[in-house]
Amino acid sequence: LLVLTVLLIGQNYQQQQTSSSLRELVSQLHNMLTADNDVTNLFVDNRFMAIAKFVVMCGAYWTWCWLAKNVAYQSPDDSRSDTKNNETTESKETKPKEDARSAVRSEASRILERPTSTFRERYDATQTYLDALAKPVGSLGLLESWAARLAALQRTLEPTTDRVACLIFAGDHGAAAAPADGGEGCSLYPQAVTRSVLVGLQRGVAGASVLSKANDVTLRVIDVGVVGEDTFQGGNVISSPSKLVDGTRNFCNEPAMSSEQCKQCIQIGKNYLKEVVAETKSKVVVLGEVGIGNTTSSSALIAALTSRPPEQICGGGAFATRELQESAVAKKISIVKKALSLHFAAGNDGVCADNVSAVDAIEKLGGA
Repeated sequence: LLVLTVLLIGQNYQQQQTSSSLRELVSQLHNMLTADNDVTNLFVDNRFMAIAKFVVMCGAYWTWCWLAKNVAYQSPDDSRSDTKNNETTESKETKPKEDARSAVRSEASRILERPTSTFRERYDATQTYLDALAKPVGSLGLLESWAARLAALQRTLEPTTDRVACLIFAGDHGAAAAPADGGEGCSLYPQAVTRSVLVGLQRGVAGASVLSKANDVTLRVIDVGVVGEDTFQGGNVISSPSKLVDGTRNFCNEPAMSSEQCKQCIQIGKNYLKEVVAETKSKVVVLGEVGIGNTTSSSALIAALTSRPPEQICGGGAFATRELQESAVAKKISIVKKALSLHFAAGNDGVCADNVSAVDAIEKLGGA
């Protein structure tokens, strides 16, 4: 405003006397204001009017500042004070939450590191810690469940997945053989397809091969009980020297394996798991299996171990089309009930007692 006023004065004076300097202008203004002249002469002087405008503008500006300070706005000191108070309040409210979260983390770490803790205890402790983080409970969906599983398996709240291996076991199920060969024909596909799938895995064209390669996952496929004496010894598919050459037996007529064969297959799994982990230094191992009739065997195992009726468990298995074939599901339910009735005295509803052991169930119903 001051600069603007000076410019106005200079412009008005320049119209009257263009040769006058700024110092002369100021001197003339002083003489005019102190001279004993008629006051009315001042109102016709452009320079006086410019000064008057300046005074009025300053007054208006001061009034506006006073109103803004006392009515519309807070002072900087007040603002800083309120900000500080808000920060203090937030700090007081946040600190108990951080302390509680820290306590949950410490408890979860203690359970994870305890040698005697079970998988369920480690999983629940990790899930409790995830629920205590600054996010809505369960907002990450299945990612939280898998994170809790990895943490429970690796016994740390900071699991890693930088090195991953996939270990697939393959075997044929006696119930999948054709009725003419002593089986139940439980699948829409013949038993020989199992070997064909392994050939595809060996050539790198099967689904597991393609997915493993695309995600930089080390793939190993172990033949534990594929029917036939021909073995796989090349690439990522190998046959175990201790494999069940004839696969398992039809569990609707007899136990799928003898006690010795069951222990043998379990030991094969342990040995190859240790070998793959030692070789690849993997922190995560994805387990899988291949074998025609596998969903029939797994349905029977789940029904035996959970005491649930087969109708709630059995699905269509490997489909020939996208449409569920009800006849195939009904056949599978009938086969599972027959096996459960033979080995665990299940009733007509196929529900077993709740005291079936895992090893006994695998021996009677499981596949190699």
